[in-house]
Amino acid sequence: MIQIRDLSYGFDGNKQAVLNSISLDIPDGARIAVVGPNGSGKTTFLRHLNGLLLPSKGEVLVDGLSTQDPRALPAVRQRVGMVFQNPDTQIVGMTVEEDVAFGPGNLNLPSDEIADRVHESLESVGLAGFEERVPHELSSGEKQLVAVAGVLAMHPRHILLDEPTAYLDPAGRRRVMEVIGALHGSGLTVIHVTHDMDEIVDVDRVLVMERGAPIRMTSPADLFREPEELRRLGLDVPVVARLMTRLYESGIGVRPDILTMDEAVEELTQRLLQ
Repeated sequence: MIQIRDLSYGFDGNKQAVLNSISLDIPDGARIAVVGPNGSGKTTFLRHLNGLLLPSKGEVLVDGLSTQDPRALPAVRQRVGMVFQNPDTQIVGMTVEEDVAFGPGNLNLPSDEIADRVHESLESVGLAGFEERVPHELSSGEKQLVAVAGVLAMHPRHILLDEPTAYLDPAGRRRVMEVIGALHGSGLTVIHVTHDMDEIVDVDRVLVMERGAPIRMTSPADLFREPEELRRLGLDVPVVARLMTRLYESGIGVRPDILTMDEAVEELTQRLLQ
């Protein structure tokens, strides 16, 4: 579990706190999306969860370990992996294998265990056979999957993703989101910052932030029932959710809480066959 207790944070010289008295628990194995307008503190919040930033006030505990304890930080960062926006800023190896091996290599693991972790991690993101590829020759989506594999090679319990699809084309975005879903299915805690509302339809809960504080923790379906609030925050309702809500309001007997294309096709097909 990740526990946040009265977390506040302000950059040096900033009179107004970037994060304001955040307290919440993120249970082991949860899939949480973090959304909100630009400047709401999403990335700053995320970077506190693995100790990249330390609270000005309050505390963050990862499986009982405080990020403010220097002795605990190595264990915290091994338990909580992070994937950033731009895949080009995360590549450190001359080959894919070298890049994915970088993290476990720093743990001084035996070479055969490192090789096993590299193979398993690349296989889990669909890049088996890419070991000798040169990272700069890969697509942006493939680079981002290499970054994910590098995090997985550390065997984390929790993974943080800061808008990991922001630099990707639609095909790369779909592929990365499929991998994220599979990681959650394998038991990892997934905490995902995004501006794309289509990316939150499968999460357990949505943390909505504004001005450095959570304003609600809710389900995607409940959040999408408040389009005016979403527009106020500069966010949008996914096309499928808008379509099903309009059909429902028009008197067509469909479920208004459907969020995905597959569910919508199944629901509409059943209605047409009745």
